[in-house]
Amino acid sequence: MGEWRNGQVTGNGVHTMKNGQRYEGEFVNFLKHGFGHEEFPNGDRYEGRYVQGQAHGQGKYYWKNGTVYSGDFVEGYREGRGVLIAPNRL
Repeated sequence: MGEWRNGQVTGNGVHTMKNGQRYEGEFVNFLKHGFGHEEFPNGDRYEGRYVQGQAHGQGKYYWKNGTVYSGDFVEGYREGRGVLIAPNRL
């Protein structure tokens, strides 16, 4: 996980949790901060900006079923402008 600077993890790194969740990207003071991508145990993934540990700013969320949201995130939630594309269910 990241680089140690002044007793804090800061910089680029990888953090893998026991449940298989994996984040690769930038850290500031032990928190995801900057650009990164994250894979979740259920098969979903996110890539984009983080602020103080949460998805915040421009990003893309990919569901395991093929649905993709590209747009704004605020404090970990889809909020603002974005596009949601769902797979054809015919």
